[in-house]
Amino acid sequence: MKTRVIEEKKIVTKDKKGTPNGFVISLWKNWEKYFKAEPKQIYMNICTPKSVKGPHLHMNRWDYFVCIQGKIRFIVKWGNEYEEVEVDADKDPCFKIVEVPPAIPCAIQNVGESDAWFINMPNPAWHPEDQDDHPISFDHYVWRNL
Repeated sequence: MKTRVIEEKKIVTKDKKGTPNGFVISLWKNWEKYFKAEPKQIYMNICTPKSVKGPHLHMNRWDYFVCIQGKIRFIVKWGNEYEEVEVDADKDPCFKIVEVPPAIPCAIQNVGESDAWFINMPNPAWHPEDQDDHPISFDHYVWRNL
């Protein structure tokens, strides 16, 4: 696998009686050096079932995607090869942070039956005066589950 995936554990939380009441996941701490480019923005995106966001190409931007609800497939293009990273936030034992470096195109496909929610923590942050979106197509990729 060429795409770097950072796994973050789900830590069970408990009420005052010791009964489990959910979980917490740490996605980023400024003292941990997991990221090659420290996040400069955090935003949430929602992808409807059977739809695709992208493909996107950013020449200067690092993306760190985390699916927090639903099931998505990241399609990352390395040269002439496509790599698929599937994440099921509802069933995976941990949360996965998918790293996409600059100059590497990526598309995000919802392969589940409900809306997929994901967070992106890019560097640099999006700015209206500094657009870093470049046209790209995945002409030779065979889309599945659409």
